[in-house]
Amino acid sequence: ERRVEWLARAILSSLFEDLHRPVKQALGQGLYEKHFGRTPFARRLGGSGTTARLNLWCGSLCGAICSGVIPLPLLAHVLLFLDVPRLQPLVCSRTSVKQPRRQYVFFIRHAESRWNAAKTPIGMYSELDHGITDAGNAQAEALRQAIWASQAGAGADSSSWAGRFSRAGVVFSSPLTRAIQTAVIALRDILMAGTREVVVLRSAREKKTVGGADAKGVATGSGIREHVSQQLKHLYRERVNWEAVECSPVACEDVAPGEVPVRQPYLRRTRTTERRIQRRESLLKAFDLIDLDVSDVRAKWWNTILETPGSFRDRLDEFMGRLRASGEENIIVVGHSLFFCEVFRTFFDHAGAPPGIRELGQTLSQSKMPNCGVLGLQLDWPEHGGPLITDVAPVFGTRVHDRDGSCLLERVAD
Repeated sequence: ERRVEWLARAILSSLFEDLHRPVKQALGQGLYEKHFGRTPFARRLGGSGTTARLNLWCGSLCGAICSGVIPLPLLAHVLLFLDVPRLQPLVCSRTSVKQPRRQYVFFIRHAESRWNAAKTPIGMYSELDHGITDAGNAQAEALRQAIWASQAGAGADSSSWAGRFSRAGVVFSSPLTRAIQTAVIALRDILMAGTREVVVLRSAREKKTVGGADAKGVATGSGIREHVSQQLKHLYRERVNWEAVECSPVACEDVAPGEVPVRQPYLRRTRTTERRIQRRESLLKAFDLIDLDVSDVRAKWWNTILETPGSFRDRLDEFMGRLRASGEENIIVVGHSLFFCEVFRTFFDHAGAPPGIRELGQTLSQSKMPNCGVLGLQLDWPEHGGPLITDVAPVFGTRVHDRDGSCLLERVAD
């Protein structure tokens, strides 16, 4: 146990709009009345008793958090708003990590990159480690909203796919920028409410193909964070649009005797611009609070030539070994379509899976996941032999299509 104190500054209107309103909307009228009915929030115009009301309301907020009724995305929003400082983990003596016999792993394919969006790759060879597009940003934000919505319905059911996702003990990512961008944008609520760390794995990088330029990196170690930060700022670049607004009449003291007060128009930023700036500031603030563990990618981690089948299989074994060595039951991995295809092709239990799951596994061995698609995997580790993927479920509305384009299976996390 530890006690931590810090100072967070906010004006009353911000407390109302950015703290009280999101809490009330997320909980709904019934739950809000149950936990906050006896401690009403401060009046919008302030006045006497404001500090006492805020103290009591914040006490009720702490109680709601401790009781577990606050969804993880909302908890992340509250912690970010209150500028909760990063805490160093408590040191414990643990000589070994227990290796689970069954793990639940969630594969997330990165959002659309500039390489994906290019109609012809010819003009893209001058750029390496492509970031995501505006459309990819929208995909990542949509996934974030889908996760948020599912957490509200998942409740305390830790055995559901959505419940396991929200309780992931570790988030792994490919070192390529598009994967890390996707993790930061789509998973920032999960990260802020959890470990606040993304572990970058060299073994999770994309498989290099003939003519492909989307598997090469440009940075190692701490340089990866700098490159991702630049790409995020480019993605949320400051584009300001203005609109003319007619203000109220000028103050009487500014009007000469005998003159009639007039309305003076002025320019202000549009609401769309304001929302874009708020999203940019919120994301960059969250990124500053998220650690990137780059200990595995301090040296050059990408391939300049094609990997041999043997070396690529060694990389797959290394990847699976890192999953198990984490000791976590629930894991999230943000990566790439061809790499995930190879994982299914190599480790899916085609013989033991039920017919419907077997057909899905065969499709995933040959077809790409959609951008920002999410698959939940049940990964078993038998006493003898290698790991086996014994179940798979598309979650958060992800659709898996076969090569003919027909939807094979859609199962929303419940």
